Amino acid sequence: MCERVLGIPGWIAALNDARSNVATITPSNINLEKYHTIYLGSPIWLYSPAPPIWQFAKNNDFSGKNVILFNTFNSKFEQHFIDDFEKLVRANGAKTFSHRYVNRGRMGSQISSQDMLDKFDSQDN
Repeated sequence: MCERVLGIPGWIAALNDARSNVATITPSNINLEKYHTIYLGSPIWLYSPAPPIWQFAKNNDFSGKNVILFNTFNSKFEQHFIDDFEKLVRANGAKTFSHRYVNRGRMGSQISSQDMLDKFDSQDN
């Protein structure tokens, strides 16, 4: 991750961070053995899940687990990033993978937290 800088240099550093799929996270991994389904949530940054969730997926064993990635965003995501994320969790043992998402809208006109939760709930099958 880049050092925190304000102005245009900070904006460029943020873009570089957003395009990465490497991050420092603590803890770096979690024993997921006792769970059947793993929900992984993240905002979308520059059309892709945010770097910390990629790092979590790299660091953890999903053997035999059902993995559900859920995202919020204000513009769009690109499916190839979701496909790459699925490949990563499947390479780490995931039995199934699904993706759920809600477009919350832009700052100042975002849907409420309750509306967001209702939209996620309506995606349950």
